[in-house]
Amino acid sequence: MSFFQVLKKNMITEALFLCGIGLVLILWPGTSMNTICILVGVMLIAAGIGSLIGYCTKDDMTRYFSNDLVQGLLLLVFGMLVIVMRDKIIIIIPLMIGLVAIFSGCVKIQEALNLYFTGVGGWIWIILLALVNIGVGIYLITRPGRAVEQLTILMGVLLLYSGVTDLLTTMVAAHKLKKIFPADRVINGTYKEIDDEDETE
Repeated sequence: MSFFQVLKKNMITEALFLCGIGLVLILWPGTSMNTICILVGVMLIAAGIGSLIGYCTKDDMTRYFSNDLVQGLLLLVFGMLVIVMRDKIIIIIPLMIGLVAIFSGCVKIQEALNLYFTGVGGWIWIILLALVNIGVGIYLITRPGRAVEQLTILMGVLLLYSGVTDLLTTMVAAHKLKKIFPADRVINGTYKEIDDEDETE
């Protein structure tokens, strides 16, 4: 599996994670924030274990370019902190999810700029999706006084939107960049040695 394929797989996994959390918040808005914290903590720990397993099973070349080890350890730590300190975290959940949305929007802007500088079209749509992401994230951070159930649904919609748009952005960017930079040629570094005799011809 090439580096691009591994990167694409990781980004899709993260997008699906956001979609899963978003659906839980939308479908069960009455669920206590305490339960949500436990669920998020367990999912972070599971994602961390998955990253560590992925790091250990990669070949040497792919592992060299991978950040799965650090990512896995951080996810494990954050997951355990969310579970252990959930009483304090509940207070800042809206802020955390708003920041996640803003970060997701900033990543989309970077991906759009990458497409723009490589001469690939479609980047303007990604910019628009990113601006919506950032705008809703700021709205969530600056509106802490809403009813808990309304806030829960809003957070769910925001996470679902972030996950779906991250997924679409990843698929579109991968499809367009694949035409310009074939993964095998760029990552695997396929080359042919040239003999001295060939060089002199």
